[in-house]
Amino acid sequence: MNRRFIFLVVVVTVLIFLFFTLSVIDSLNSFRLVERGTFVFNGHETVIGYDFYIKTYEVTYNEFDGYTDSSRLFRAVDYDTSRGSRPVSNVGWMDAIGYCNWLSRKEKFPQAYDSSGNLIDEAGNITSDLSKVFGYRLPTQEEWVYATKGGSHSKNFSFAGSNDLLEIAWFWRNSGDMLYTNVYDPKIFYTLNMKSKPIGRKKPNEIGLFDMFGNVKEWCMTIPAKGKEAPVKGGSYISLEPELSFESVALTDKETRSSELGFRIVRTVRTKN
Repeated sequence: MNRRFIFLVVVVTVLIFLFFTLSVIDSLNSFRLVERGTFVFNGHETVIGYDFYIKTYEVTYNEFDGYTDSSRLFRAVDYDTSRGSRPVSNVGWMDAIGYCNWLSRKEKFPQAYDSSGNLIDEAGNITSDLSKVFGYRLPTQEEWVYATKGGSHSKNFSFAGSNDLLEIAWFWRNSGDMLYTNVYDPKIFYTLNMKSKPIGRKKPNEIGLFDMFGNVKEWCMTIPAKGKEAPVKGGSYISLEPELSFESVALTDKETRSSELGFRIVRTVRTKN
């Protein structure tokens, strides 16, 4: 009787462990649907005329390592060495779109980019029409802001899902060894031991997106995706408050690799005919 009871306890424990493990794996790979709509961007009414999926979390070291290992590329540098479920950093713009194309091939979607970084449709033709690009890609600034504000479900918060930055972001005040509440002091700033954090530990926004502000900055793209620079949004774990806003953007050399800089991905929803 005791042996049977112990056996049942072990079986139930294993099943519970597997359930939660699979749930975590599923959540790490999850995307959120952003429905088409209209919003104000840089003072102008802007229309997103198609639905798209956006990754719930920033791409992690574990996910990016899968790409580099299978492609026989060097892994992205991590000075903290913990890697795992922390957002990948030290990746350039071309590194990020390389991951996008790899994931598209892996999941049987058309690639979104050619070898020069131009957007392409499923026939391989260069295009500026995002409604015809069905592979994984980087978001435009407009898509990023619209999704960060909660899309058609926006509640007009000051930040991504809250009016309290500490609730939703890892930034200079809380990414170190303690919560720093005093005024900014450059002498103190570099003693705070600030680091990026594992994804998903802060409050999500209205549509379930985590870490849209802080943790690591996120590569975006322009249409057309030409030139040596690309927009970067969201701020990072060492950002001051002004950088953590919907409006803030930094045009950044595409070859830049920084411990502050990572990305998340999107994919246009194919319209049913």
